[in-house]
Amino acid sequence: MYRTECIDGIYIMNPGAIDSPRGKNKPSYGVLTIDGSGKLTMNIVALK
Repeated sequence: MYRTECIDGIYIMNPGAIDSPRGKNKPSYGVLTIDGSGKLTMNIVALK
């Protein structure tokens, strides 16, 4: 199960698995980006 969230300023990301996904989930990976001002963006990319 893919997941991204922020709880009380703590960022949590579970991007799944690119090699051996569980259940019926598609293979996936996470991308964490921090821009020049320190803004954090989390994205999960599911492969086809």
